[in-house]
Amino acid sequence: MAERKGRTQKPDREDELTQEVTEGTGAVSISKDVITTIAGLAASEIDGVLPPKGGAFKKADAAKRLVDTTIEGGEVKVSMKIAAEYGRSLRTVAEELQERIKADVERMTGLAVRTVDIEIVRLVFADEAEEALEN
Repeated sequence: MAERKGRTQKPDREDELTQEVTEGTGAVSISKDVITTIAGLAASEIDGVLPPKGGAFKKADAAKRLVDTTIEGGEVKVSMKIAAEYGRSLRTVAEELQERIKADVERMTGLAVRTVDIEIVRLVFADEAEEALEN
């Protein structure tokens, strides 16, 4: 079969888009990167949550390195690696983050969030946390 010149193959939209929500006026596509960004920003707003490698969350790129987003059956799954401040209840910090990510993603996108998995990979001591917040 001859290849047509001047045409490019469309990128795999499955990888780029969460789903297309059809409204009466047309379709709306939501990128997985958008959901990833929402989750990353939510993490930056929870006390006791820090990036695993230290420092403070950089709003522009925090999400892409720490959050993995997948879509299965029209539902969102989010996985995130974090550091937690030493002395805080790890379960409470993780649950607050799970609730915040779920609420923010559902509110902003209208998509159902099936799971939010949080992996705490490091403890950060108070002096490190204070230094991170100052920078």
